[in-house]
Amino acid sequence: MRILELYARLAKSTSTKKSLFTGKFEGLKSINMRLSESATGTAHFAIFQNGVEKISKNITAGQNIKYTHPSGTTIEYYINSYSETDLPKVHIMIS
Repeated sequence: MRILELYARLAKSTSTKKSLFTGKFEGLKSINMRLSESATGTAHFAIFQNGVEKISKNITAGQNIKYTHPSGTTIEYYINSYSETDLPKVHIMIS
């Protein structure tokens, strides 16, 4: 069951001090983040549970990361960088 779907376009950014897109949720079961099939660059995705990093991965076209967590936890996600200028779409599903 999807509770929330988000779409974002990524601009080129290689900054290590600021994220392109972030979110924070409590009491949900899973998060799935996918980079568009047409993306030409690499994005860095990260997921934290209760402030502890659980996933940190570079993603390319069509790839995704999924994280399922116990209820009662706080999940934060970050899209930290993108290497190209093609403005690809990121699809985030939260349930």
